[in-house]
Amino acid sequence: MTPPAGLGYFIGGNATAVIDTSSSHGVLRALMLGMMASHAIFRVVHDRIPNTYAIRVYNDWISKGF
Repeated sequence: MTPPAGLGYFIGGNATAVIDTSSSHGVLRALMLGMMASHAIFRVVHDRIPNTYAIRVYNDWISKGF
């Protein structure tokens, strides 16, 4: 399985995890995944946090939530 984030990429939305988008929870989770991915990218680009830290936090957050 490909991790949801790695050097040079963050996967967001429905492509990140298997979720039921036909239920209200699936849509909410897809939106949350996209928001978290964009937040991680923003922090790397603008706040200059290390890529490896952002990747680890994002992957951990997804593994705990899904």
